[in-house]
Amino acid sequence: MVLNASIIKKRFASVPWKQKDNEAQNIINGATFVELKNLDVEAVLRLYQALIMLSPRIYSANDAPATKKLRTKTQFQPIHEDT
Repeated sequence: MVLNASIIKKRFASVPWKQKDNEAQNIINGATFVELKNLDVEAVLRLYQALIMLSPRIYSANDAPATKKLRTKTQFQPIHEDT
């Protein structure tokens, strides 16, 4: 199955709101290099939002490696990194 924004939305819809960051970690860590490289902008932003931007903005020790993998393995690189 190809990983895309539609699949990510469905996976997020199947988990409680407070578990979206955990599901984003599962998606990122379960994806192949090619799947991450081929994600479109909507998919990357949805994953990033689930990890970093949802209230109450708790950034766990498990979120950090997933965020780093998202930043380094997708085609969209940040302009700058805060870490």
